[in-house]
Amino acid sequence: SNAVELLKQLPDDAERARQELSVQSVLGRSLGVVKGFSAAELEPVYARERELCAQIRDPALAFRPLYGQWLIRFWKVELHDALEFADELLATAEDVKDPAMLLSGNLARGTILLELGELVSASAHLEKALAAFDLRQPLPVELEAHRLLSFTYLAGDLYRLGYPDRAWAILHEMMEVAQRSFLPSILAQASCYAASHHLARGDSTAAQKCAEEAMSLAEKSGFVGFSAMATIWHGAALIAQGRYDEGIAGMRRGISAFRATGGAPRVWNLCPLASGLGQAGRPEEGLQMVEEGFASVAKTGARWGGPSLHHIKGELLLAQNPSDTVNAELCFRTAIEIARRQSARIGELTATTSLARLLARHCRRDEARTMLADIYGWFTEGFDTRDLKDAKALLDQLNE
Repeated sequence: SNAVELLKQLPDDAERARQELSVQSVLGRSLGVVKGFSAAELEPVYARERELCAQIRDPALAFRPLYGQWLIRFWKVELHDALEFADELLATAEDVKDPAMLLSGNLARGTILLELGELVSASAHLEKALAAFDLRQPLPVELEAHRLLSFTYLAGDLYRLGYPDRAWAILHEMMEVAQRSFLPSILAQASCYAASHHLARGDSTAAQKCAEEAMSLAEKSGFVGFSAMATIWHGAALIAQGRYDEGIAGMRRGISAFRATGGAPRVWNLCPLASGLGQAGRPEEGLQMVEEGFASVAKTGARWGGPSLHHIKGELLLAQNPSDTVNAELCFRTAIEIARRQSARIGELTATTSLARLLARHCRRDEARTMLADIYGWFTEGFDTRDLKDAKALLDQLNE
């Protein structure tokens, strides 16, 4: 702020604007790390940067504050506003044909489409983002962070689309790129992302280890947003290990810390907490968490979490009252329907597994076997993941 005040004493021309823009850019990056990418203090910084860029009339310079304004909406889960910024970013990138801008523009659009539940369209943009540079090419730290986010969202997208092995290969590439950078902030992000993917595959021990690495690195570098996210995934890993009280407390701590940065937790943060509450014998609290998730979807349009919310609600209803089979079945069928609309094969498989288990308990084994065999037979990879192993084990029981 002192530097900005000193610059005000210079003539109001393009050169002074360039100097102030440089100062504002440093301020924006620092605030993002220390306060979190959705901090209220960032908005006026990016708005001022865009004013300065308008004076200079250089679209390449204007791209960075525009990305910053997109990032604020992304972390706040203001998806429709974020999509407008993403469209502007991508249009600018395609006009200029700059690889760095194409990486960031395709990332911005791909991530928002994924959160909106448009999984197939999202993957095309995320693949374009990663194709902008040779993966062996080191990038400046800010661009490296954009590349990491492209990696993790593409891996998450491919997993949901039903390609766990391809998702796993993307994750391995991400870790190799991050480790070559030797940058604590990049390694913190990569470890945090890896924790969530290990959980999806069913490896809670690896997820815990990655989350602990991310927590340590984020704390050392003062990276508050990723410290909070890593704490969330650490808690989820403990829940997956059956350490319910520790895990629930950890997840709540992480979610609270993330909210303190101005960010809004994703539905995929709330789902493992809701599920853990049910497993801990507290289904009523879990159902409250699910309702919070539904409210978030209604407010933000983040539809990709819809199948999981309906699926978990069905499980929680049965945990609360094992005879509530009608409502549980409705939840599972709703989860399946939404997953099919999104081409989210993993979500369809997991909800079908729960529905088949419920039907089999009520003398509807043939119906259960047919529906589960149908979706399981679609898969061509990922047979060592938790979701497919669970489905196969139930299918074997139904075939006895």
